[in-house]
Amino acid sequence: MTNRRDFLKRSAALAAVAGTASVSGMLAGCSGTSQTVTADNKAGTPEQERKRPNIVFFLADQHRRQALGLWRNPQYASYLNGVSDPVHTPVIDQFAQQGLVLSQCCSSTPVCSPHRGMLFSGMFPHSNGVPWNCRVDRDWGLIRDTESLARVLGRNGYSCGYIGKWHLDKPEPNDPANPGKYVAESSPSWTGPIEHSMDSYTPPEDRQGFDFWYAYGTDDDHANPHYYDNDGKRHEPGIWATVHETDVAIDYLKNTRNQRHADNPFCLFVSTHPPHPDYADLEDTDPEMYHAHYSPDKVANVDDLLNRPNRHNDQLPMKMVYSSNEQLMKGKPGKGLSTEVVRYYYSSISGVDRQFGRLLKTLDELGMSENTIVVYTSDHGEMMGSHGLMSKSTAYEEALGIPMIVRYPEAIKPGINDVLMGSMDFMPTLLGLAGLNSEIPTAVDGQDLTPHLLGTAAKESRPTSIPYLLHTEQKGLRTDRYTFVINREGEGVLFDNRNDPYQMHNLFDPGKEVVKALGKELGQWLRKGDDLWFQMRINKHLIDYV
Repeated sequence: MTNRRDFLKRSAALAAVAGTASVSGMLAGCSGTSQTVTADNKAGTPEQERKRPNIVFFLADQHRRQALGLWRNPQYASYLNGVSDPVHTPVIDQFAQQGLVLSQCCSSTPVCSPHRGMLFSGMFPHSNGVPWNCRVDRDWGLIRDTESLARVLGRNGYSCGYIGKWHLDKPEPNDPANPGKYVAESSPSWTGPIEHSMDSYTPPEDRQGFDFWYAYGTDDDHANPHYYDNDGKRHEPGIWATVHETDVAIDYLKNTRNQRHADNPFCLFVSTHPPHPDYADLEDTDPEMYHAHYSPDKVANVDDLLNRPNRHNDQLPMKMVYSSNEQLMKGKPGKGLSTEVVRYYYSSISGVDRQFGRLLKTLDELGMSENTIVVYTSDHGEMMGSHGLMSKSTAYEEALGIPMIVRYPEAIKPGINDVLMGSMDFMPTLLGLAGLNSEIPTAVDGQDLTPHLLGTAAKESRPTSIPYLLHTEQKGLRTDRYTFVINREGEGVLFDNRNDPYQMHNLFDPGKEVVKALGKELGQWLRKGDDLWFQMRINKHLIDYV
């Protein structure tokens, strides 16, 4: 696993060169599901700490902000750039009525691993060890000694559980059942070169303070997921991933096998892989939701599901790192054209929605809802054919924009808030909501937005921008109005999201005052993070680093 010194050395070198199955049976005999008291999770918390709120954080993968039914509600519609996707999400829509919708929450790096690294560390990607997706042939992973969210919570009396996709480790040949082998080598579905594998087993020392563990690195087979428990035992439940993960989460909430300290507050992460690809077949999704809302019998013309004018608009006039031209997706396993896969993508979102509903119902039944912070969000969006692209890894709003809804009945009034929130703000904000703002590590680069969520913030404290950080290739900003991005070659993009909600007109001109002002603000962000661009003064004719 990466340590901080080795990662920083590599960074310098880079700069130089440029609900159905019973979970009890599935976990039977797993001693690791019992609570282990460590230095990061102390027992015997005082009465003051027992009253701290629980946290349930539901993290979907590749759920675009536009794919929520709530945007069809006049209460929210004017806060969305464009119109709602025609999706069915009744649970999340009702949840929004009970919580606070953050309409301008964005993934600062719209790729799985970097967003997750920022979420747990509150730090810039090049500082926390995860500048891009973790893979066998990349020496990246969340630095072991990071002052992570779970570590801070654990030191303050929280039990911390993690269920589902992790994707924050460099895969190592440490398969518990096959020592010296990579996890992918044990998977019958893996057919690519091993150096491209992203799946991993996370040993206890790399779990960043989580004391209950039921997770995996990453794998796209939603119908046949696998997980490793506290002791490294592999489980293959044989049912759709989100259903099983919700089963395990409900079991954790009920604490049926003492997975957590009963008298302590807890933080539970449920990280589900859908609606991320694979999304090309009925087994990839929730079939009931598919047949109920999206099958050809229900929606004859697939174009009605792709209700936006930018589907065939030209791509950005700059290098598109890792963004997928839609035509190249045709015939790829687990993928396809937007017209071929959108029905499965939306039905996966609806399937995730109803599993999220099971969690909320359990909290109600256990009498936990009032004193529990519940978050629904995603790590990044999905282009789904817009601008001729699929997937993420681009500055378009449909890749950057993510759902973000927070419910905390004891403190947060329901409503909608358009304060800017980026990936690095999650960790300090969760600590702030838990009353632990004084415990936010000094290394954190994000902002505690708790006053904005509570409605007590001074107007001048409102963030004016959040950074966009696409590894070493692109840097930019998302402000209340503009999306501004520059690539290494000095090509630029400026979208006026207020007047051009589908981002079809690039207004970039180095001579414009708004470009100069945004270049100065971008320089401040890159200086703050000691970014490689700042170190090398890349594009200094466009970015004011002073």
